[in-house]
Amino acid sequence: MSKITGKLQLVIVDQPASIGALRLLGRSAWYAPGFLRKFHGRFGLSEGGPAPAPASPVESQYVKDSTGV
Repeated sequence: MSKITGKLQLVIVDQPASIGALRLLGRSAWYAPGFLRKFHGRFGLSEGGPAPAPASPVESQYVKDSTGV
């Protein structure tokens, strides 16, 4: 019975508390040694992946310009 109680405590109390603490601390919750920070900065590695390309405005063929043509 104690194994079930321990797992239940893990799911109900420990996991949400640790996730909340990580969200409150933000980037300061993560630690990397100096050589890893340099390595990641040099080669452009990140956990978030590449940034999305900015959207370009799409011109519709049905929109008329200011001259009405």
